[in-house]
Amino acid sequence: MHLISLLSIVFQAWMMVDCFQRRADWYWYLIIMFFGPIGALIYFIAVRQSSAPANLSGDNFTGGYFANKKRLKDIESKVYYNPNALNYLDLGNCYFDMRKYQEAIESFEQSIQKEPDSIEALHKQALSYIKLGMNEHAIINLEKVINKDPSYQYGEAYLALADTYHMLGKKQNALEAYQEVLKRNSFFKARYNYGLLLYEFGRHSEAIKQMKEIVIDGDSLPDFVYKRDRKYINLAKAFLA
Repeated sequence: MHLISLLSIVFQAWMMVDCFQRRADWYWYLIIMFFGPIGALIYFIAVRQSSAPANLSGDNFTGGYFANKKRLKDIESKVYYNPNALNYLDLGNCYFDMRKYQEAIESFEQSIQKEPDSIEALHKQALSYIKLGMNEHAIINLEKVINKDPSYQYGEAYLALADTYHMLGKKQNALEAYQEVLKRNSFFKARYNYGLLLYEFGRHSEAIKQMKEIVIDGDSLPDFVYKRDRKYINLAKAFLA
């Protein structure tokens, strides 16, 4: 009974964090808070399972096509009457959530022009560029973000920069960026890609040590965390085979 209660609390807290990350409508917070685990389950089915994950990919759908259409109309009205940086940022986020990445880029650009130091606008515009394969543009933004705050989004912005360097074949830049990421977080993706780069640079013993540590740490993870990082744990095992 105690275990069930504990799991219910953990699940409710997880859904509340997910709700915050998705910038979900305010009423979802109330549903999760006041209806407890049942409200969290309703949110899980209605929002989380019907939309993309809220992670560094940036796909933060807030509740389906019709909810986003209504949200878009509301924000467009705000922009029309008050075209400030925050409203353009909200507009860009809405377009991003609807996977209209070009429109998102343009909206974020308007926000940046009005508030050049907006880390969120720079970051989300970078993620939009990545979605469209415009990786060089993304790097420019991500470098600005990490220069302002290397730990932004718990290190996910730095991880996005490292991944983008890696995709473009800028291996030395990627290696150094992954090193910086791992000073702040222990993302399995960063650890695996860092290990691969070590191997490519001829640092074989360091690479093998890195992969072994991934496997050892992966085997001790709780099931719900293991599922999230399983891909990189399995790749590390394959590397060592």
